[in-house]
Amino acid sequence: MSVSPGLIEIAPKSGHALLLRSGQLLRVVDLEGSQVADLVAYSADDPTEQFSQNFTRMNNDKVGVAVGDRLYSNLNRPMLRVEDDTVGVHDMLFAPCNAFFYEHVFGIEGKTGCREHLAAALEEFGIGHERVTDPF
Repeated sequence: MSVSPGLIEIAPKSGHALLLRSGQLLRVVDLEGSQVADLVAYSADDPTEQFSQNFTRMNNDKVGVAVGDRLYSNLNRPMLRVEDDTVGVHDMLFAPCNAFFYEHVFGIEGKTGCREHLAAALEEFGIGHERVTDPF
């Protein structure tokens, strides 16, 4: 398991997983513009506790999130807090794009999506494809 080192550049159409300790800051920057960054979170102490779009919407009492809002787990516990936001609009209603969706909705075979990229990155933490939660 890797502990958050500093600056990590993630190539398009890929994923990266890291361990954040309480109080650490995670900054996501879109270097090229118009890129999508799906973020999922799991508790290091209990990986069955994971980020939840549903509980985040419910506990913040709105569909979107803004600076100061928290991202909640499926156990109704805060996991992360939005400190700054230069994007402003975040998908809080949909699952991550995935190969099944591309094939069965758009007829594109062999195209991977965020779900596959996140699953590959989460392998080292023992989190399989079936456990990739809906992202922030």
